[in-house]
Amino acid sequence: MKSVLSIWLVLFICFLNTTSCRENTDKTNQNNTINTFADYLGEPIKIDLKGKVMDLNNTPLDSVLVVAGNKSATTDEYGNFTINNVSAHQEFVALEAQRKDYKNTMVTLAPKKDTSAVNIILLKATEPCLFWFCKHNHNLPNTID
Repeated sequence: MKSVLSIWLVLFICFLNTTSCRENTDKTNQNNTINTFADYLGEPIKIDLKGKVMDLNNTPLDSVLVVAGNKSATTDEYGNFTINNVSAHQEFVALEAQRKDYKNTMVTLAPKKDTSAVNIILLKATEPCLFWFCKHNHNLPNTID
């Protein structure tokens, strides 16, 4: 009797398993659209970007190359730049700032209307030091008398 009951149990589980795995043929509630990454960025737009590039001490940096898409500009002596007619998206635009002896910096922002202003801070590029007697000045007290 136990073997008959266990056979019925196994058959019942197999029946449930096969009937629960049927494909949904009702296509009315299925969403067939596939969003790409660009769909989340918003519609393509043209904007003007302006801003200022400074170092960590808020000192304006000149001669910094600022790139947005396929357009670029160089900062003036006060650290200001303007890039007109940049191809961007409603929700995303990326800028890259480059200058010798500084780390390249990437900034992303959501543009506002036709003109967006941005401040960029560049950090000095440093070489890693392995020893206390390296050539860099770390503002450490001079312990050698």
